Amino acid sequence: MALLLGSHRDFDVADQNLRSCRTCGEWLVRYVPYCTVCNTPVGPVAFPEAGGTPGEKAEGAVRIAHMSDLHLGRPRATPKPFDTFRIWMDALAEVGVDIVAISGDVVQRPGDVKSLRAARGILEESGLPFVVVPGNHDIDRPGKPGSFEDIFGTFPRTETHHGLTFILIDSNAGLPPDERRRHERLFARIVCFVEGRVGEEQLRELDDMLEVAPKGPRVLLLHHHLVSQPQWVVRMGLMAPLQDAHVVRRWAMSQGVILALHGHHHIMRRAGVQSGGLVVLNGGSSTLEGPPYRARLVDVHRGGKRRVVPVELRL
Repeated sequence: MALLLGSHRDFDVADQNLRSCRTCGEWLVRYVPYCTVCNTPVGPVAFPEAGGTPGEKAEGAVRIAHMSDLHLGRPRATPKPFDTFRIWMDALAEVGVDIVAISGDVVQRPGDVKSLRAARGILEESGLPFVVVPGNHDIDRPGKPGSFEDIFGTFPRTETHHGLTFILIDSNAGLPPDERRRHERLFARIVCFVEGRVGEEQLRELDDMLEVAPKGPRVLLLHHHLVSQPQWVVRMGLMAPLQDAHVVRRWAMSQGVILALHGHHHIMRRAGVQSGGLVVLNGGSSTLEGPPYRARLVDVHRGGKRRVVPVELRL
């Protein structure tokens, strides 16, 4: 087993060298060649090269391990995802991780209580603090508490770890079954619901929570995409972004969020930056697509700089 750290990228919280869509004014995402709201084509923006050693964690920095889409409990999977998950947790502890953030799809089948409890047990055994939100494979019925909430708590809520305030959102909850398309309701009878929406109610609840939350950097954790995905994916009706993604992005910026972590699409993509320096990262899949299996380390430094380091687990 080897844990390989890739080349890193540094993002300064004060970075304002960004652009808006010439058609609708929406903030542009660096790695998406079109506006995520109106689809107006735009040219790519290059990332600056960063130097230094990826494995080094600066004094006072908080290291987040971002994992996603574990899909535990899949039948006949080889190697067994639970074994891979345990190896991940051991490896992350060895590279100075301070907290593990999992952005949904912990299990393969909604209502798989046995696998959900086993996942929580592995997290607790690691000794590392953790925050977890539900994905579309984790929930029985959108907007209604179920087995996931029984094991991992209710949403939305905030938690503070190592001076960082984590904003935990259920990105399924704002789209109840009767507002979903017919083909998705049929698909849910066989597999699971797919699309997501945060909804105004969750954001209002979080506004109240954040009024009394500690001052300091804030991290948003949710499952569905905050930016558009490749058009062939959207045309197939799969992996669509949040229906209110642009609302959530702007809300996050208004609340001082400097880092947004999400999952859903199993292919890891480059970091995107929104106006004001909000860094958006998708997690790929940490136990499903591989080997090698992938995750990210994010070091949040004093002053708000974030260093993003891709990590590969080779078994």
